[in-house]
Amino acid sequence: MATSNNTTDRTCTKCGRTFPLTPEFFYRRPNQNCFEGRCLSCRNKYLREYHDKRVTSEQRKKQEAERERQELFARGKRRCSKCNRVLPATTEYFYRDRTASNGLSCICAKCSNKAAKQWHADNLEHAHEYRKRRAKEHPEALLLHRVLRAEKIAETKRNWRRNNPDKVKKHKSDSQKRNRDAANRRSKRWRKAHPEKAREETRIQGHRRSHASGVFTKADIERQLRAQTDKKGIPHCWWCGKVLKPTVKWGDRTRIGYDIDHVIPISRGGTNDPSNLVLSCPHCNDRKGAKLPSEWNGRLL
Repeated sequence: MATSNNTTDRTCTKCGRTFPLTPEFFYRRPNQNCFEGRCLSCRNKYLREYHDKRVTSEQRKKQEAERERQELFARGKRRCSKCNRVLPATTEYFYRDRTASNGLSCICAKCSNKAAKQWHADNLEHAHEYRKRRAKEHPEALLLHRVLRAEKIAETKRNWRRNNPDKVKKHKSDSQKRNRDAANRRSKRWRKAHPEKAREETRIQGHRRSHASGVFTKADIERQLRAQTDKKGIPHCWWCGKVLKPTVKWGDRTRIGYDIDHVIPISRGGTNDPSNLVLSCPHCNDRKGAKLPSEWNGRLL
């Protein structure tokens, strides 16, 4: 080996190049107090290849995802880990998360809301218990929440009622049946508070009935009752086929067990002609309302 300025040279056993035997070119092993035979360049290249072989596909995917996340973050974007969409990294699209590096959740707001609704549907009893307990422990927080979000809560309720008219109507009907006296009191209070609207509503209903074409008699109803009676002498509802009882319990009173129902409602252009009349149970008549047979999920003509 040649010497220069009191420094010994060494040839790399890997690449064959000659370098001064110093820590700048060769790695010193601390436990043996000597230099390796490979130069630092060859040693680092070997370590990189060795590391790449040991890195699994899952680790490589995580590294690529982290690089992509940093690139998106530099552009003010973020990828949702649930739906895989790239969205602006703002609180409009991502909820806040104090544990995240950029303060935003890794799941977009739409996916978070969907997951929350699914959890609420799967754990309905637990959710109700938690809500009651929180309202009892923090009443001021609940009041503040309602005040701040009053308009949004009202809009959500209006949208639900608009999108679920059948459920709203069924709920009102069931509530009136369960609380017949309270419903009557509310109706009387409304009529007393709005006499002009009440008179107009009564006038319109009476006008529709009196001006509808066709007439029917008691004999027509008895004829229809016989037509809906089976061989055993038992009458059945035209719509659902259930047995028509002579009397039924309706709220807190007893009434006749069937209704005279217009197949085509008078409000939709129907008539009082016997051919437009059928006998139905009170439940079907109440649920059918002013629907046409094609709109009613009972028996179709």
